[in-house]
Amino acid sequence: MNGKELTWRERGRLWLRLGIRLAGTILVALFLVYGAPPLLGLLMPFVLALVLTWVLNPVILRVQRRFGGSRKALSLVLLILIFTVAGGVLAALVYSVVSEVASLVMNWPSIWAGSLQPAIAGLEEFLFGLFSGLPAQVNEAVTGALDKVVDWLNQMIPDMLSHVGSAAGSFAFSIPSFAVGLVIFVMAAYFIASDY
Repeated sequence: MNGKELTWRERGRLWLRLGIRLAGTILVALFLVYGAPPLLGLLMPFVLALVLTWVLNPVILRVQRRFGGSRKALSLVLLILIFTVAGGVLAALVYSVVSEVASLVMNWPSIWAGSLQPAIAGLEEFLFGLFSGLPAQVNEAVTGALDKVVDWLNQMIPDMLSHVGSAAGSFAFSIPSFAVGLVIFVMAAYFIASDY
């Protein structure tokens, strides 16, 4: 700083520049908060296709140099191979998760009666033995609290399982939009990889 005081005109320009920068910063922040997520959701298949192609490009170039052939054919073969492996792994994972959840839901009464209820009863007996040396009022309070916890578990776990079932239903309704996004992703990956 040279110590020279700014004129009113220079101050006005300075405040105008600062105001424009502040307004621009606020607009960019508002766009990032409110505009970018829907836009990113709309463009996500293309972004993922670009990232996949960026990762595959060195492999495609190496295979093309070694064996020759057109880039489009090599891109198609590599993408089919990658999507087949990824689809197989994903299908196996989804199948195992769905079968385990279905087994849990169908066997819940027997699991509750055969394993969890006796374990909770054993824990309750252990806690009663632990608190037996305490005064009667404390024992009654602990017994009441434990009974409330057991009742809460009896009510909450089936409710949570029903919520899992409804979440699975809403997931099933979102499958068509996922399928459209997947088709767009596959096509975009092929076109970007073949013309990278």
